[in-house]
Amino acid sequence: MSKDLTKTFDVPLSQVDESIAHYGVKGMKWGVHRDEAVLARLAGASGVRSTAPDRATRKAENRDAKQRWKDYKSSVSREELRNDRRKALESKISYLVEKADKRPDKTLLLLNAPSTMPIVITGREFIDHLTQGGAIAPAYTSIWAELED
Repeated sequence: MSKDLTKTFDVPLSQVDESIAHYGVKGMKWGVHRDEAVLARLAGASGVRSTAPDRATRKAENRDAKQRWKDYKSSVSREELRNDRRKALESKISYLVEKADKRPDKTLLLLNAPSTMPIVITGREFIDHLTQGGAIAPAYTSIWAELED
């Protein structure tokens, strides 16, 4: 199974190690606040969808999130955008590794690359994959569930 994953994901283990060694709050600047949708887009996701109960509210929230993304993109240089994206990806890798390592048998991760079927693996399988030199794509990897004890 890990051989299939190494072909699918594009961030080598050496970059994961570098991101874990980083200190401080990644990607943050004094006085700049970014919402979850902007950070998700920086990390490669298409955005965070609203979970409001009615359709009109969901549409309004999604429209506002899209506008905040456009405002952010127009307010920063291309180099800043590239650096913020790299920091967001590093932060997401650190988060995934930390969650999987903390409760390896109770954490389920979803690997959802565009060209493959979605795969759900345990935190232990994820950590084993990384220790064997496997790579991950943080934009397509997320915490799917955390099981109760």
